[in-house]
Amino acid sequence: MSEPKVSIVIPVFNGSNYLREAIDSALSQTYSNIEVIVVNDGSTDDGKTEAIANSYGSRILYLFKPNAGVSSALNYGIKHMHSDWISWLSHDDYFSNNRVEEDLKFLAEHPDARVIFCRSNYLYHDGNIKETQYSVSEISYPGQIFMMHDINFCSITFHKSCLEKVGYFNEKNRTTQDIEMQLRLLKYYKFYFNENTSVTIREHSERGTFIQAQQHKKDEMLLADIILHEFSINEFFPNLNLEENFEMNDKVSSLLWMSYYVSENWGAPHAKYAYLRKALSFQSKNLIRQLGVLFEILFRFDIPVINRSSYNIGKLFKKIIRRIKNLYLSRL
Repeated sequence: MSEPKVSIVIPVFNGSNYLREAIDSALSQTYSNIEVIVVNDGSTDDGKTEAIANSYGSRILYLFKPNAGVSSALNYGIKHMHSDWISWLSHDDYFSNNRVEEDLKFLAEHPDARVIFCRSNYLYHDGNIKETQYSVSEISYPGQIFMMHDINFCSITFHKSCLEKVGYFNEKNRTTQDIEMQLRLLKYYKFYFNENTSVTIREHSERGTFIQAQQHKKDEMLLADIILHEFSINEFFPNLNLEENFEMNDKVSSLLWMSYYVSENWGAPHAKYAYLRKALSFQSKNLIRQLGVLFEILFRFDIPVINRSSYNIGKLFKKIIRRIKNLYLSRL
């Protein structure tokens, strides 16, 4: 049986400062059956990025394309790869030299896994390194990603077949495509944690999220819309079985949590208010349902006066609830 092949895809735009270190970390892997694909996303640095890539000759597959963003470059590289497993390496980050070897050992021990992730070390400009600590062995639903404050996509290795279900990276999303893809993958696949290897993430002022601040804000709004319209609250919190369980505290609390998250992290008021409307609507329905149960109990006393008054009070309460609901919805 042949050894699995892994493609390390490195998208780059004007990345001459750090590209060499990223490529070197990919080529120095202790596992040999790899291909390193460098995709130049239309760099405009007088050929500096291209010169570095070309210096490696046939040791890498070098591709050049017009600028269209990280997602576009990743998709371009993936479509040119000759393997089943994919690892994304940003041009300013680097892998530990046992990254691929340890990933494949882990996959051999977990043959059903299609997505795995490893430790992330964050390297700051002063030389300090902070390692991300994970208290879980797997991630099984989208809500966990937010509770863990996201994981870096360069720590992920996934099987190419996953793209048949989730599609390629969203090329309209230039700066939060990593979070979007993680959420899409988690609709269908568990993420398994491999603690035996790592990626180092370089924190610096030239990162895309910093130099494309306005675009990043737009992409956060886009991501909030995608979550609001393409993910149910039940997909984010499946263990609560919210679609069938009418316990108010579970669902309302979850909706309030989502409204807080999209507001505090992305400043997305439209998504925030949409979740609040859902929470209010559900709470109103739940209150009416509970009142109905109360009046049914009263009816069963078989006392004519109570029956008549309960029926009339019930109708009045329903009108009041509807008015309160409409009033609040109009103000959100």
